[in-house]
Amino acid sequence: GGGHGDYFGNEMYLYEVDSCRWTRITNPTVLYPGYGPNGDQSEVLIDTASNDTTPQSRHTYSGTCFIQHANRFFMKSRGYNTAFRDSAFKPQNITWVFDPSTRRWEHRYPTTDNGIIPKRTIGDVSLYDSVSRKVYAHGYSDGGGSAGGWYAYDYDSNAWTKCNSFDGFNGAAGCMDTKRRIIVEIHSGRILSFDIKTPTLVMEQWNTLRSGNLLASQCADNCTRGIDYDRENDRYLAWFEGSDSIYVLDPETKIWTTYYAPQTLGATNLGVHSRLRYVPSKKAFMCAAAVDKNVGFFKLEIPRHQDTVTMTSLNIKSSSDSLEQYLKANLTVTATFANGYVDTVTHGCFFRSLDTLFAVMEPEGVVHTLRRGEARIEVRYVTRMNTITDTITIKILPSTAAVDSIRLNSDTLRLLSGREVFNMTGTVYWRQNSLALTRSLDSSIIWNSLDTSTVKVSYGSIQGVKVGGPVPVIATTGNKSDTVYVKVLPNPSFIKRINCQNPSLAVPFGWLKLGYYDTYNATRGYGWSPNSPSDNNKVTTGTNFFTQTRMISYSGTNLRIDMPAGQYIIKAGMGDITRTSGANWLVYGTDTLMKWSHQNGVAGVEIDTITVTGSSLTLRFMGYLCYLVIISNEGININEVAEDGGLHDNISTPNTEIENSTFENERVCLTVSPVPANPQSAIAFEVPKSSRPPSITIMDNYGRIINSYQTLINKGKIIWA
Repeated sequence: GGGHGDYFGNEMYLYEVDSCRWTRITNPTVLYPGYGPNGDQSEVLIDTASNDTTPQSRHTYSGTCFIQHANRFFMKSRGYNTAFRDSAFKPQNITWVFDPSTRRWEHRYPTTDNGIIPKRTIGDVSLYDSVSRKVYAHGYSDGGGSAGGWYAYDYDSNAWTKCNSFDGFNGAAGCMDTKRRIIVEIHSGRILSFDIKTPTLVMEQWNTLRSGNLLASQCADNCTRGIDYDRENDRYLAWFEGSDSIYVLDPETKIWTTYYAPQTLGATNLGVHSRLRYVPSKKAFMCAAAVDKNVGFFKLEIPRHQDTVTMTSLNIKSSSDSLEQYLKANLTVTATFANGYVDTVTHGCFFRSLDTLFAVMEPEGVVHTLRRGEARIEVRYVTRMNTITDTITIKILPSTAAVDSIRLNSDTLRLLSGREVFNMTGTVYWRQNSLALTRSLDSSIIWNSLDTSTVKVSYGSIQGVKVGGPVPVIATTGNKSDTVYVKVLPNPSFIKRINCQNPSLAVPFGWLKLGYYDTYNATRGYGWSPNSPSDNNKVTTGTNFFTQTRMISYSGTNLRIDMPAGQYIIKAGMGDITRTSGANWLVYGTDTLMKWSHQNGVAGVEIDTITVTGSSLTLRFMGYLCYLVIISNEGININEVAEDGGLHDNISTPNTEIENSTFENERVCLTVSPVPANPQSAIAFEVPKSSRPPSITIMDNYGRIINSYQTLINKGKIIWA
């Protein structure tokens, strides 16, 4: 069965691996007279046929495991079906075990350590250790009478012991590494290990590499991940519902490798969790994802020499030694080992371009050429024995493609005078023989402003110099062109940026620090109005704050902002509506300014001009609200207020990861990934002595110039301007 509104039958099913057959081994409990959907029901149900106690149906997540030495199935989890409401009489120390030989449940009432028991939470992790003969359970604090943390259950003594207070996560997935005797948990972009050889389960956070990090951050709550340990190959295998990718993590190198397998296991309701398990007798993983689909098996095959024999060399090859610009080529990498083995290892390699002005790397060894010249591509492979690298040089030839058209992403543009720089984007449509292809605008585009005193343009970066326009700005490649008309407007007389995100997160540069709990304050001039609904959906309590990214209101909440009378444009960031009842909406007075029903991420929508006649503006919204930007209708492209920074991604920490580079011919290319959108990001480097003052040019991955800085020398100090 399941919790909340799912099926409430509590029967047990057994799957026999050898025969691949399902068997129902118990019947659902007959409802006890006097209880049911409209009454109150305690934790224990009475099976009137056998007079045995049985547990309620619930979400199990990863809260189940098998106690091998006792031949018992263990269950500790919450998330009951709402047909049986939570009762104040439910004992808080329930631990259920099921005997498959007698096909009966036992309600154990174990003793506890100083009265502390693991909280029966939704989405906890329970794993059995055959050495200590204990079950380790990780619960988290979501309210109620018990604290989260790691606990150990001794079946033989029927006792719980608290190991530490490290809070768990709703929907985490975990596995027991029997070789190292550690527990590995995956949740919210983190991989954590807990050493069960230590009484307090010492925790370590792992820094892993490659595409498995996508799996780690796939989702935060009620996630679909499952993970287990392959003792034959000494690897962790993870899979999440609906994916064609199998993610494999090497615990020694901390590197993820992706394998591909068509996904035919069906959709689940609340995820895979502990229904993805390694079967030692088959040396394979099995997964029971859905009640109406087949059980799936996956066998991981890793060449043994990759773990036990030293790699002596790599050989990287391209499908072509020369390639026209804008095209792509697949790279293939083979490795030679000390014992003579030669193996293809492309899918496990790390690639990077040493000349990013000329070519960039895409996933899985695909090189994308950008401009004429030569590009060096480096490949690196990490084994448990050593690390080997190799380099190939690809000659990039002029394109012989015929350009069909060029299309800018905007026909018109409004900029503030002397304040904004807008980086225009677009697409070039072209043909290579019989192939119809596209590419983004790059450095081959010729830009021209027809009035440089009003609008300047350089490599697609458009800047308003003075009020005027519209000025045609033309982008040309070959004999094809497209035009954007740029109007330069005066700086607005009023602008207010309000951040509705959790104040505990990093506040983007330039945003006012409005917390989601702040009520209206006349001195400050903005806040949530006191006349907002008082029906438990009121945002001032923070109760409905979801995933710590934005404000949420289910029934509508008023935000009051003091501002002078006039006309204004509003930019609002509204989010995913899957957790609210209906579409997001934003209302001013009796008019609905915006209605948004997108279900994939945050939506930023520019609203038509509104007129404020009094001294304040009151907006009413339902759904997720991330930010508001209010500006005079004298004009601005609100998406591009880079100086104010209020609309950039909310990055919590600066990124300073730079690939190692060396100076050649008095030029160096530093590749920063990702491009730092946080203004606090720092890039440190040393410039060797040179006969010429150095300069800096910043480009994106396609070779488009973002900005350039020349060198000024003042009193012996280098100044970038």
